[in-house]
Amino acid sequence: MLKKLESVECSSILIVEGKDEVSFLDAYIYRHKGLEKSKVQIIDAGGKYGFRQDLADLKDLPGFDSVRRIAIIRDADLSAEQAFQSVSNALQSESLPVPDRPGHFATDETGMITVGIFVTPDNKRSGCLESLLVDVIKSRNLRSCVDEFFKCADKPSRPKQYMLALLSLMEEYCNSIGLAAQKGYFDFTVFDNSEMASFVTTFLQI
Repeated sequence: MLKKLESVECSSILIVEGKDEVSFLDAYIYRHKGLEKSKVQIIDAGGKYGFRQDLADLKDLPGFDSVRRIAIIRDADLSAEQAFQSVSNALQSESLPVPDRPGHFATDETGMITVGIFVTPDNKRSGCLESLLVDVIKSRNLRSCVDEFFKCADKPSRPKQYMLALLSLMEEYCNSIGLAAQKGYFDFTVFDNSEMASFVTTFLQI
């Protein structure tokens, strides 16, 4: 969270909802893609309602003047459209460029700063990062077991609950997608084909 952030250290910053997303993208960007940590700084917004204040706080931190690229990733939850509008409003309030639609980027009139927004799982559906990652976990053969579990319990399988059930079947104890990513339980070669991965890759190449 920004309370612990003393300065902006990179010209590219990636702002995400929470610590799980930080850990997941840490594993994907730095370990899987091999990018140096000096190239992009991943920042925990402290929840979906933290983006507006975080953007204001970021602009006051030492080093922000050198920022040239910002990407924001947040969950759609009930509506991808509403999630996109919420982030767009936060950007507008800080006079930062706003993309015309999720998954895209916008550059300010000076050409100095570019901003992109991605709404998980795919800029269209309701849901969250876990909605995407159920297809990326290495032990996908265990999904039938989890399907039977929820069927037996006669309960709806919400994405976060479904993912926790899957992670409970891993070789070592794991209770979050961030920890799962650090332990190597996701197949990043499959994730590479997702819209989110394409967005991150584009951001890193700008």
